[in-house]
Amino acid sequence: MGRTVPEQAKKQGAKTFVHISFERHLGYATIGARRDLMKQTCEEIGLEFVDATAPDPTGDAGVTGAQAWITENIKVYVDQYGKDTAFFSTNCSMMTPLIQQCAELGAIFPQQCCPSPYHGYPSALNISTE
Repeated sequence: MGRTVPEQAKKQGAKTFVHISFERHLGYATIGARRDLMKQTCEEIGLEFVDATAPDPTGDAGVTGAQAWITENIKVYVDQYGKDTAFFSTNCSMMTPLIQQCAELGAIFPQQCCPSPYHGYPSALNISTE
């Protein structure tokens, strides 16, 4: 995913890649290494890489606070970098609001943290899975 997600973002027209995470997640070897590979890949393919720090859903703000951060801040990044900005988050609880914000704002969402058509899309887009 460290290579394929930025490459997919580039194919979708991205000029900027925003990586959303928090200190605890980046402390995990696999997530930290994936972030580093994403940054390296972005440099190689000509995407601007931006680190965004969201609240940890296990912290004081909880899942609700982390989701609120997504809802409040994705527009700020789109306003700053444009609709040709791709977003990736390392946390499952952030998928639904991130997909919603990307869809509403016309930004790019190349892939979830855990790739599956059932991860985030049904609730974000009000799609029945029955």
